[in-house]
Amino acid sequence: MGPIEELREEHGAIMKVLAILQRVARELEARNPDALDPVHRILEFMTVFIDQCHHAKEEEFLFPAMEKARTKNSRLIEELISEHEDGRRMTAVLESALGGLKQGSEQATVRFVETIRGYIQVFRTHIRKENGSVFPEARELLSELDRQAMAHRFEKLEEERIGKGRHEAFHRMIEELGESGISEQ
Repeated sequence: MGPIEELREEHGAIMKVLAILQRVARELEARNPDALDPVHRILEFMTVFIDQCHHAKEEEFLFPAMEKARTKNSRLIEELISEHEDGRRMTAVLESALGGLKQGSEQATVRFVETIRGYIQVFRTHIRKENGSVFPEARELLSELDRQAMAHRFEKLEEERIGKGRHEAFHRMIEELGESGISEQ
């Protein structure tokens, strides 16, 4: 699989987690204590899989390669990087609200749910922009040799930053959460 296809596949996994987050938000509002069960694993996914792995691949390899190849989407790439930063800030808010959420704090619950909804909104739109504009242009701009080198860099990044087999473990986690019914609409 090429690097663009890999990123698109990762977007599929992220979209599944966004659906799970949406369900968690609804259940938290309904005061369902079971809604907290997957939160630690989801936050780990957001921090490790989305930010340290997926966003790192884009920011360190894809976007610079596109800039070097003179992309027409420079402003869009700047916007996407800014959205990655927004995601980092929102993840930090979720992590900081978690303690109060566990204690049943109304304020922490409201903050957590609002932040989840903001995160979902930002990244559903973000993924549409990347899938619809950035990835098609990357396929045109980058040579086969560039894409092969990028695929190798992606593999090395995953091994060094998140560990061998961790990517697959996150996919299993998503399936488990889906099977447990937490992601049902």
